[in-house]
Amino acid sequence: MDPDNTPDMLPPLGLLSELDDSLRAKLARAGRFAAIPVGTRLATQGQPHQTLTVLLSGKAKVSCHAHGSYLELATILPGETVGEMNMIDPQKASADVEIIERADIWTIDDDQFTHIVQTDPHAAFLVLKWLGRLLCRRLRANADKMLAREELTRQTFREMDY
Repeated sequence: MDPDNTPDMLPPLGLLSELDDSLRAKLARAGRFAAIPVGTRLATQGQPHQTLTVLLSGKAKVSCHAHGSYLELATILPGETVGEMNMIDPQKASADVEIIERADIWTIDDDQFTHIVQTDPHAAFLVLKWLGRLLCRRLRANADKMLAREELTRQTFREMDY
């Protein structure tokens, strides 16, 4: 992203399209835009994470690890976010997020986010509703994945010849 040509508004991508122009402009001014190369980590599992990032272009992969096991969870596409949980419930990052295709991003840190929430109740409601919807969609998608995996496991055992 050309620093001399910084957008004055977040584009209407994904659920951002549900926010009106004035709120997307307000958010754009409160955060920062950047171009990110392949291999850059936006979050590292177990490390402090205090930003909300919206992918404006490119791709990122989400993965987690424990006890030597590695699990790829998702691919983040334009219009999707990283760090939304920590805007609502500050914790350490629950996964690694790595850029896998050159990306343009918009990021807002916790202090800037909190300032908007505390100074503009209408904006706060709309942004928190937006983040809540993102979280709900991700929970539903993960529940569907877990149910499909469970059904595949059951089917495998049904087909086994004892």
